This record gives sequence, structure tokens and C-alpha cells, in this order.
Amino acid sequence: MSESVSVSESDSLLSSISKKAYQLSGSETETDSDTDTDTAGVVKYRPALLLYSSIKRFEEKRMRISEKVKHALLEFLRGQRSPELLSAYLFYLERAYHLQPVVFVRDKIIYQSPEEAVNKLEKEGKIWRETEIKIGYGPPTVNEQTKKIYICPFTGKVFADNTHPNPQDAIYEWVSKCPQNTERLGGVPAKRFFVSEDPEVIKNYIQPRKEPITKTVYSSSITGKLYNSKESIIRDFKEGYLKAMTLPEVQNQSRYQLEESFLNFLQGHLQEDKIASFIEALAEDEVFHPFVKNWVETDEAAT
Repeated sequence: MSESVSVSESDSLLSSISKKAYQLSGSETETDSDTDTDTAGVVKYRPALLLYSSIKRFEEKRMRISEKVKHALLEFLRGQRSPELLSAYLFYLERAYHLQPVVFVRDKIIYQSPEEAVNKLEKEGKIWRETEIKIGYGPPTVNEQTKKIYICPFTGKVFADNTHPNPQDAIYEWVSKCPQNTERLGGVPAKRFFVSEDPEVIKNYIQPRKEPITKTVYSSSITGKLYNSKESIIRDFKEGYLKAMTLPEVQNQSRYQLEESFLNFLQGHLQEDKIASFIEALAEDEVFHPFVKNWVETDEAAT
């Protein structure tokens, strides 16, 4: 790592260079122009202004860390016995870019977030499949051929002589276990029910036969279980098949592969210049000086 300069020294240096560049420009008013024109109309470049413009562009590109992320990072560093630079930088990336790494254990692949995992895996057909089921209805309990019915007085449940093999035994068993039957006879539920052979009474219990209907549902690509909606199957998938990880855990493991876009993201940010910018950004805040100093000294000792 290059020789370190304190924050106050670096600020003073930039300030003096900027001031000098302004004086050398020979102008008492601000200008964004890097050139001048002589009396012959020949364009001449002003080196001082070019330098000043470069400094301004550097200032604009310098890494900015929000106060919220700084606060979380400081708490993280203070909670570590000997905080390492890489762990701190990974923690910063996780908070600054709202990363929520998860691993789909079955395929051994780590994704940037649950939403990213669902998005990718849905396209690959690995979460759900759309299917159709038929919902059928049994034959009516009472129909036009019924001559005699047995009726529960507590629920209206009915058994007919032509649709049930033994309707009288069935009604006895029903009323003896019926939760709505609060009548007691000798301490046991009363086996009271109604019987009718009146065609007009029987007609009241005849209902038209319902045709089966077809419904679209979703089956899990993993278990085959059926779900009524995509939202419910995705919720179950997130809760049961994605395991949360921290970014340091992702970096330190070797069991799982990183999904391609997540890998590219990490490779793009785990560059020396970006880590150096991270250190410089922290060095602007006094509370981080002990940590920055330790990282710099560790790096110098290693080299």
C-alpha cells in the first residue's frame, strides 16, 4: 500500500493546490474553461486549471459512505476483537448495496438476495409448475328416486334409503357423535332424529347435481405439493429452501458456487483501488482512525 497521509495533511494539500491553480489562472472570477486564447486567436491550455479540474473530478468520484452505513459499520468494528479490513469492507458492501445473500442448498448456489434467487430459479422452472385439477362433486344424497329419509334435527344432515346402504344405522351413529347434539338421556347423547316418507318433504332435500370444475393451481418443483397461488408457493420456498448467509460467510466458504451475476458483482468490487477508496473514505472520519491506522500498519508490516 502507498505511503499514508493524514486527513488534515491531505485536505491541506488539496486546498493549497487548488488555491495555487486559481492564482496561476490569472483570473479573479471562477471559470470552468481549461483553455485561453491569445490575440492571434490561438488556443493555449492552462496547466494550472487542468490540474484544478482533475482535482475537482477526483473529489466528485471519491467514495461516499452514508451516515447510516457508517454507524452500522462502526458498531460492527467495535464488536470485533481484531477487525480485519476485508471483513469490514464486505460488511460495508452488504449494507451499502442492500445485499442479502442466500444459498439454494439443493443446487449449492449462492444468490445475491432471496428475490434474485426466486427470479432466476423461476425462469429455470425450479420452483413451481402450473397445472390443472378437477374439483368434482359426489352424487346428491337425496334424488327423485328417494322414498324415505332420516334427518338429524341438530344439523340437518340427511340419509336416504336409496343412496346409503344402511341409512338407519348411519343416522344413529351420526346423532350420537354430533357436536351440536346437547341433549342427554341417561348421561349419554340422545339418539333423536326425524324420519319422513312424504314426497313433498323429500323434495326439499333434493339438490341439482353439480358439474366438476377445472381450476389452475401450482405444484412445487421440489416436493410436488399443490398450492393455490404462486405467492404461497414462493413464500414456502423462501422459508424452507433458501438459507441466509452473510457476505463474510460467502467469502470464507468453499462448498457452494456463486451465481454468475453475483460473482461478477463481487469481483468488480473486490479490487485494490475500490478497497483503497473505502479506506480513504473512512479516514475522513476521526472515529475510524484507530481501525484505519491498524490496517495500514498491518499492511506495511506484511510488505
